Amino acid sequence: MELGTKIVNLLSAEWMLKNRSNGGGVILARALFCSVLLFFATLLILNWVDPTKSYQFSLIELQKEIINKIAWFGIFFATIYAAFYARFSSQCTYLANLYNSIKSWIT
Repeated sequence: MELGTKIVNLLSAEWMLKNRSNGGGVILARALFCSVLLFFATLLILNWVDPTKSYQFSLIELQKEIINKIAWFGIFFATIYAAFYARFSSQCTYLANLYNSIKSWIT
């Protein structure tokens, strides 16, 4: 497996599907995982490009940033959850259509 594929599988939480079916719980867990990653990456980038911030880590400043940008987490989570659910739904639709096609071909 290529390095790029491994990175995408790690960041999109495809590894959660290794021994599980793609259902509601897995979709929720993947959406939470990806949202947390994206949220903290966004906070890191915003603080990195802000000239008023120092490069010294402060837990109190991190807490303030999380509180100020928590609505962004909700937006990230809703978007990622909708994307994962749409993928799951299209897989179910495909399998249902395949099943109906096979059944109509057999009978």
